[in-house]
Amino acid sequence: MSDKLKTELDAIFNSHAETKKQIEHQKSEREVREEAFVQSFYGLRDSLIRPTFERIGEYIKAKGYKYHIETSEEQTDPEGRYQSPSISIRFLVGEDGSHYRSHEYPHLSVICEKGFSKLRFHESTISPGRGGHAGGAGDATPTELTADLINQKVLKVIREVFK
Repeated sequence: MSDKLKTELDAIFNSHAETKKQIEHQKSEREVREEAFVQSFYGLRDSLIRPTFERIGEYIKAKGYKYHIETSEEQTDPEGRYQSPSISIRFLVGEDGSHYRSHEYPHLSVICEKGFSKLRFHESTISPGRGGHAGGAGDATPTELTADLINQKVLKVIREVFK
């Protein structure tokens, strides 16, 4: 093998190694940003979202209706599927003693979308034995998230469920 060929091959492999190194560095930076975003969501979940949900839930409880707050942590299942962390308030309406799966009740969820640095809202007005709709209800950045915004989103779901 000639020295010229070796030099050209070395240049290719050095360039490839540098590209891999840059990709790993970018991946590492992205992972650090995403982890910081998830941690900020956990802080907001505990300091703002849950207390807001609890105030609303206790108010509707005083009106004779039940509610339940659920949280899920960031995780990856054994098949490699990622689950975003979230918090939901479910309104246990239309209970007739039957047991329904939790997703069958009307709810509002706040979901941490770390890849986009957004908090996504998901609403459902579907109740056991009754129709409704389910789908996205907008998004917000952590700085845009306020108790008033959460109240508006919950109020929209409750308005649809109790009309």
